[in-house]
Amino acid sequence: MLKPASAAGQQAAVKLTAGCIRRLAEGVPCATLAPLVQVVAKRVGRDNAQDEFADRRTTLSISDGQHFMLAILSPDIQDPAEGSIIQLLEWKRGAYEGGLTLNDWDQSSAQVFDVVGPPVGIHTISLGTPDRVEKVEQALACGCELL
Repeated sequence: MLKPASAAGQQAAVKLTAGCIRRLAEGVPCATLAPLVQVVAKRVGRDNAQDEFADRRTTLSISDGQHFMLAILSPDIQDPAEGSIIQLLEWKRGAYEGGLTLNDWDQSSAQVFDVVGPPVGIHTISLGTPDRVEKVEQALACGCELL
C-alpha cells in the first residue's frame, strides 16, 4: 500500500518530470525525451485470462506528482515495483482506455517511495470511465490497494 509522502525530505529526494503526464496524455512531446515518473498503482496481468490484450498485461498508473494516467506494459518487459521511480524510454499512445503502451523503461534505483503528490486523474482525457479514474483517486487518497 502506498501513501502520500509525509516526510518532506523524501519528497525533496524524488525528482519527477513535472507536467509530463498531461503532455503524454495529450500526445504532446515532453520537455525531456525520457521523463521520470512514479508507479503509483499496479495490477499484474493474469496468464489464464480470457481477454488477451487487457487481462494478460500488467497495468500501471504512472504519475508526475501532479497527474496520473494508465500505462500498459508490453508483454515482453519486466514490470516495475509499485512506488518506484522509472524513466520512460519507449512508449506510444495506446488505444486502450486512452493510456500509454509502455515498451521500455529504466530504473536507476531499486528504492521505493511513498506516493508523491497526491496526483489526480486527468478527467479531460479518456483514462477509461470516469468511475475508473475515481476509483484510482480514492485508492491513492486512502492508501488502499487498487483492484
